Amino acid sequence: MNQAKDQNIFQTEQWKYLFGIFPIIDIGFGLLCILLSQNWVYTLCLLPVFPIVASSIFYISDKMKYENPGYFVLLINGAFYFLFQYVSGVNSPGWCLMINIIVGASFMFKRAIIGQILVGILAVLTGLFLYNLGATWESSTMITFILLAFTILFSRAHSYLNLQQERIQNKNREIERKNKEITDSINYGKRIQSALQKKVDRVDSSVFPDVILYRPKDIVSGDFYWKFQQGDHFYFCVADCTGHGIPGAFMSVLGLSFLQEIMSRNDSPMPHEILNQLREKIANELSQSDDINASKDGMDASVIRINSKTLVMDWSGANNGLYLLRNGRELTGISSEHVRIIQHDTKILYELLAQKMPVGYTVQIDPFLSQTTQLHEGDKIYLYSDGYADQFGGPNGKKYKSATFKKFLLDIYETSLEDQLRLLEREHDSWKGSQEQVDDICTMGITILQPDTKA
Repeated sequence: MNQAKDQNIFQTEQWKYLFGIFPIIDIGFGLLCILLSQNWVYTLCLLPVFPIVASSIFYISDKMKYENPGYFVLLINGAFYFLFQYVSGVNSPGWCLMINIIVGASFMFKRAIIGQILVGILAVLTGLFLYNLGATWESSTMITFILLAFTILFSRAHSYLNLQQERIQNKNREIERKNKEITDSINYGKRIQSALQKKVDRVDSSVFPDVILYRPKDIVSGDFYWKFQQGDHFYFCVADCTGHGIPGAFMSVLGLSFLQEIMSRNDSPMPHEILNQLREKIANELSQSDDINASKDGMDASVIRINSKTLVMDWSGANNGLYLLRNGRELTGISSEHVRIIQHDTKILYELLAQKMPVGYTVQIDPFLSQTTQLHEGDKIYLYSDGYADQFGGPNGKKYKSATFKKFLLDIYETSLEDQLRLLEREHDSWKGSQEQVDDICTMGITILQPDTKA
């Protein structure tokens, strides 16, 4: 038969029939044949031959890639049937087992009509054979017509099932074609998004070395990172747009474009000025308003500006915070209500708390504000979206959570950024396990060097 190359023969409908439905019919009529048989011992011995012959022929034909195993089923099982009927006698309803041969052979031909003609001929021969064994011509004729009726019934059923299967296959092919077109389009979108992402990543990495863990949930991402250099000021941003996949990717492209436009029109703007202008542009371009049907899309973002000469950092956050890790030094310039502190031995993680509002439409629009602090050599800064901490997994399928994320950063703080990236990837994969990634992931780590050590 014409089988899919990757389909296991033991999983096919024919195989399920031979060892599922076939024995149920054979056992019932087989017992009746034995009870009415003139020689029950031989009848009992011949009964298992039918499914064994059919399954063996089907298996061999599949291995030999023979397309019409029904020929052999009809030839060999047909011969066994006549022997079976002869041994069991004219009063034994062995002709009922012919129904199984008819059904089995009907779908074992590449062209079903050939099998249907042959089993029709076999039905007529069965009636003549019974008449020669001593059955009345009325009984022989009735059996012939019963077998012919089953032949016609199953040929119609077979044709209908083939038609439905062909329609399903055509629909599946159409779905696969459309899915490929959509996937190809999204992959092309990914190339555009990646190209735009690289275009805005043109800062001197020897001044503030950084690494980025960037993992879209789908092909394209609603998270993005942004880096910009303007004189002595270096800008870094990680943003998490509304949604993920294609809607999130559209927002990320808009966000990157708006950020570039803002920087082209301003000279060394403060982070809060960038977020305020970004919010205004998103609201205007997406026509955001109080209207219930108006777009409420936007993004959470964290923006920092570092002066490469003085190592003064200005920061502003919209729902997304910032982690500053250092060894032993206190944090200056930021009030205690805007920071959360986690300490492990001499290592300290300062979590700078963002303002609780997105970059986009919100009912109460307050201006974004910047906070300023002095950085020191060896400090490490982390900008992040919530995808890493929100991942489900672990032994109990629970959320990773930001507390675990912060503790893990403290554990790996003293390793190089490259090692940290590798360890973050391994930790995420280990926690996720076989679970699906729940959101886009973007985490940026930045190392602070002394001014006189930079090129």
